Amino acid sequence: MKMTTATPYDDVAYPTAIFQQTHPDRLAVLATLHGLEAPDIRTARVLEIGCGNGMNLLAFAAGLPDAEFHGFDQAETPIARGNELAALGGPQNVRLDTLDIMKAREVLPERGYDYIIAHGVYAWVPDFVREEMMRVVGHCLSDRGVAFVSYNAKPGGHIRMIMRDMLRHELQGIEESDAKIAATLAELKRISERPHDNDPVKIAVKAQADAMLERPSAVLFHDELGGAYHPQSITEVVAASDAVGLRFLTDAGRNRHLDGYLIEPLTDGADPEAAIVRQAQSDDYSAMRFFRQTLLVRAENRPQRQIDTAQMQGLWISTELTRDEKGVFHSGKDSLEIKDDALANTLEQLSSMFPQRLPVADHVDGDDRRRAVLSMFSEWYVDLCSGDEPFALDLPERPCTSPLIRAQIARGDTRICTLDHRLLSIEQAELRALLLAADGTRTVAELQQMDEHGFPADQIPAALAASARRALICR
Repeated sequence: MKMTTATPYDDVAYPTAIFQQTHPDRLAVLATLHGLEAPDIRTARVLEIGCGNGMNLLAFAAGLPDAEFHGFDQAETPIARGNELAALGGPQNVRLDTLDIMKAREVLPERGYDYIIAHGVYAWVPDFVREEMMRVVGHCLSDRGVAFVSYNAKPGGHIRMIMRDMLRHELQGIEESDAKIAATLAELKRISERPHDNDPVKIAVKAQADAMLERPSAVLFHDELGGAYHPQSITEVVAASDAVGLRFLTDAGRNRHLDGYLIEPLTDGADPEAAIVRQAQSDDYSAMRFFRQTLLVRAENRPQRQIDTAQMQGLWISTELTRDEKGVFHSGKDSLEIKDDALANTLEQLSSMFPQRLPVADHVDGDDRRRAVLSMFSEWYVDLCSGDEPFALDLPERPCTSPLIRAQIARGDTRICTLDHRLLSIEQAELRALLLAADGTRTVAELQQMDEHGFPADQIPAALAASARRALICR
């Protein structure tokens, strides 16, 4: 599957990233909450369209060794980088190919994938490619599968279109990539510093310039300056999905997990599916929404449109929320006060055991408490998962770090992917060497006898135990 023309992604590498909201487990949980029987993620077939260097899929694969992962991208250079990492001993249940979306249906199996991810593609391609991408999703999604499609959304996307027009005007005559990036940053700084005279449009443009200045330059180059840039309304996306036999489920973004549920009772004879989309579109207009992460299922599936917390009973829960001496919980800069003592104590217990997951049925009782947890899940304060953790919590006799971690360390990376799909920086060279040596062939005692890693022998058991608590050690 070779391409013949270089793409901008061959010229300027898109930053390596993993996206928790695209994890098959998140998609499975959201389907389960809507009363659907989602495919088992442990043996699922997963496709990522526009996968870049495949890091997202490689991170999935490390934690789900019995599942199958396939990614494709039109750009050869990032695909080659992903395959190089796999060749260093990374996960072997991943296939990365160079493939044009326009030819994908010719080679991909019909209804052959349980989870499909298309993150950062749909609104950044020409119209005919966008239409074909949705056909690819409709062609490939399995009977009970879930697809993730993200896009710049309207109405907020209109403000980004203003910024794009302004920037592209200033970049006329500049062809070289680095020069484009430098000119873009300079223009954004000028826009940010211009007086706005309390004009609401100028204020909105300045706020957008400030936000763009915080993004990596390579992201600006591709997301804002690319050849195609077409924000979509959720109404348009759902119409496109309807045309290929798909149905809107909900949204995977923060604060959006409940979008698949009706807020107001329906009038007699009203179509709940149409009402859900109208409700989401109205909310987008009210919030001036910039981005959506829409989940789709096959049209023959009928999601529940009223919250039924009984669907949570088979799920597992974990959280990193911390509780201060006043009883207030914190997550980053956010604070929340939980007046239900039993629920607060459960969350404190979960936090002390993180990253361990506990069954919801054993620890969260009653409809009101489950609704509270569901709301916190939507806010990303707690995680709901389809099963227990895919990593060791206690140190095995022969500790084995994930193959992806060992491949990243072998490549010289200091920022690695954990088995719970997070990024972790490990700057200490000796610890990286120890994690590389912990390949499952040696006991802790044997690792202590090694000199190659340079890690103090008496500190090795504690270091490996701490690594297990950071989801670095395989079960």
